[in-house]
Amino acid sequence: MNNTVFIIIIIAIQFICLCCVIYSSIMMFRNKKVYQYSNKILDQVSIAAKSDISKGRNFEWRYKAFNSVSYTEMVNQFWKKLDSFYPDKSFIDPKAKEPKQK
Repeated sequence: MNNTVFIIIIIAIQFICLCCVIYSSIMMFRNKKVYQYSNKILDQVSIAAKSDISKGRNFEWRYKAFNSVSYTEMVNQFWKKLDSFYPDKSFIDPKAKEPKQK
């Protein structure tokens, strides 16, 4: 095998490894951000649900709205802003009532 071909193969392998390290770093950072964001939203949903329970209203719709987007989806779509996954945040407002079913 020619030395030039061998060097090109080694450089290509190193480049692929570098890309994997960069991707893994981006995904770890994104995972941390999604975790923090999800916990913040879930805390707000829990507060609103407690308000519903104290008023004798249905609270389950809030958790269904929260669960409408999966954690994995939020992590893997790293090019999207986290707020774009929940454009309608009425489910975290304690004053909001359950939407009417169509």
